[in-house]
Amino acid sequence: MIVCSCVAFLYALASVVDISVYTKRTFAEVTKDVYTTLVRARSLSMNAICRGSGCVGGSKHGVFVSQSAYTLFEGDTYANRVSKFDEVFLLPNGVAVLSTQEIVFDVLSGEVSGAVSITLSSAVDAKSTTITVSPEGVIDY
Repeated sequence: MIVCSCVAFLYALASVVDISVYTKRTFAEVTKDVYTTLVRARSLSMNAICRGSGCVGGSKHGVFVSQSAYTLFEGDTYANRVSKFDEVFLLPNGVAVLSTQEIVFDVLSGEVSGAVSITLSSAVDAKSTTITVSPEGVIDY
């Protein structure tokens, strides 16, 4: 009986540790994915890519980050985007965005109108990471 209790306790402890490791990995992966999406939006803008017909001279691209998702979009602003080209990525449970942000990269230069910071936080271990975009379009975290 004591042996069974010890085994059950160790199994329960291992499960908690296992979930914590998974959540940390998920948080790191989400941070990397948001960063990569920003880099992709900048690249699309700098290469003057437009996916719609009738586009001349390239199109701005950006990323809109909300509390539940982040969206790669084509257009001057999120409100005036070409929504059929949206790429929406849901944020997993346990990962929060501290403020909604819209980052739009200029065609060819990849610059943004001003410095922007996106702070992601993990509800599980109170860890947070800030991704910054400088006015020159440099993305760092």
